[in-house]
Amino acid sequence: MENDESKEIVNAQPEDTERHGKKNIMVGTVLGYVSLALSIISGLLYTPWIISSIGKSSYGLYTLCNSLINLFLFDFGLSSTINTFLSRYRAKGETDKIKHFIGVINKLYLLIDIVIIVVFVVVYFLIDYIYVGLTPDERESFKTVFLIAAAFSVVSFPATILSGVLESYEEFIWQKVIDIVNKLLYIAFTALAITMGWGLLSLVIVNSGAGLICIIIRLLLVRFKLKIKTDFKAPFIKSELKGILAFSIWAAVESVASRLIFNITPTILGIVSDSSNIAVFGIVSSLEGYVYTFGAVMSGFFLPKIARIQNSSEGKEDETKRIDNLAVKVGKIQFIILALVEVGFACCGKEFIMLWMKDESYLPAYYGVMIIIIYQLVYVPQLVYFTAMYSKGYIKDLAIAAIAKAIVNLGLSFLFSWLWGAFGACLSIAIARVFELVLENIYYKKRLHVDLAGFFKKVYLRTLIPSLICLAIGLVEHFFLPFSTLVNFFIIMGSIVVVYCALTPFVSMTKDDRTFLKGLIARR
Repeated sequence: MENDESKEIVNAQPEDTERHGKKNIMVGTVLGYVSLALSIISGLLYTPWIISSIGKSSYGLYTLCNSLINLFLFDFGLSSTINTFLSRYRAKGETDKIKHFIGVINKLYLLIDIVIIVVFVVVYFLIDYIYVGLTPDERESFKTVFLIAAAFSVVSFPATILSGVLESYEEFIWQKVIDIVNKLLYIAFTALAITMGWGLLSLVIVNSGAGLICIIIRLLLVRFKLKIKTDFKAPFIKSELKGILAFSIWAAVESVASRLIFNITPTILGIVSDSSNIAVFGIVSSLEGYVYTFGAVMSGFFLPKIARIQNSSEGKEDETKRIDNLAVKVGKIQFIILALVEVGFACCGKEFIMLWMKDESYLPAYYGVMIIIIYQLVYVPQLVYFTAMYSKGYIKDLAIAAIAKAIVNLGLSFLFSWLWGAFGACLSIAIARVFELVLENIYYKKRLHVDLAGFFKKVYLRTLIPSLICLAIGLVEHFFLPFSTLVNFFIIMGSIVVVYCALTPFVSMTKDDRTFLKGLIARR
């Protein structure tokens, strides 16, 4: 049974619910950037330290282990299903369906967990036959870390439901606080493991330990703050189960196909290349993840809001207009942030990697990152449309686009990785992602009837001008001021940031945009 607080949120007047959501989105966004800053700082400081402590080969195995676990540890779309269905129930005030729904989902998670155990056991016994690109000693080390990571994954998988519940209740502040706690624990535990010289095995253990603590925190929040109990006696009602499974199956297909991009690449490199290229791709994957997160920090916050728009709109035309307005407002902010990051990396990325890693063998990571992150400039600002597709139930279309991406990537990745190593893998990913993006835009227009032409004009065209000016400035400075020291690095980066921040409010943003941004800052 839900407590008075959760009922109050569900049954509140629309303006109260909207105000509650805006506050959580605003503070959650700020905390999201704090969490991202911790990730970047720990990554910048710890990655070279980890590699120097355990060696490049062991770091490649560490990357391979994480990617393999993540490849199989998908949730069959159930976390997206949880967020989508609970957001719908809350938007409609159907509080009686929430407890029953969570009980059914818990049963499904436990069944899937059993399947995952079987998959991990099979993979373990096939390691010697799959990873022929690794040496015998590397394969033995990999088996040990795989066992530990797999055990934690099996334990943590059923807890995935907790994040979906917190997001559907718009508890974004708590979600980001937990992310920050996770980062701080990882930093502390990793520093201890490296200082004590415990090696590769300890890194996997401390990473798992930090994750387990955060799972317990989420469980306590759902149980004692939201007062939601798991009802394992909840019956499978055929009509409801059919709808849940239909959505979840396509969400699972979309999730699996998307994971085949980054998580399968280290495995492909392990088959046709070597641990050195896996390590380089690990750097690419980390940097690409940081760039993506810079622009997409608040994208996951809008499913409940979109559900309210779809439930309260006065007809299809009104709904489309309101989604378009939200997409433009959010997309423009995402593009402005992401463009600055990408211009900075384009001008300073190669030298940044050298200053960071102090090893020329990682320089190919710069070219790999560049061909991948350009795609993010178009994709990330459209995430509101992607979320609206989920909320409307058009998950099949997104799954088809993801399948097409996976097929293109698999068709090219083995050949490109064999020819050019980590760079070839990145080239394959870039081509496959562009293919998916084209299909998604077709579906946005067909299913949501949104004004994509207006979106492109309002979000991309005007916002590109400061980016191009700063790119030119950065390249000129780069030519006349070689990166021999950190001082030169910060001079060029600082000038790019100053010019960009001075131009953007007046060139890229309209008066309404500036008013909207001032309102956000004032509310904070």
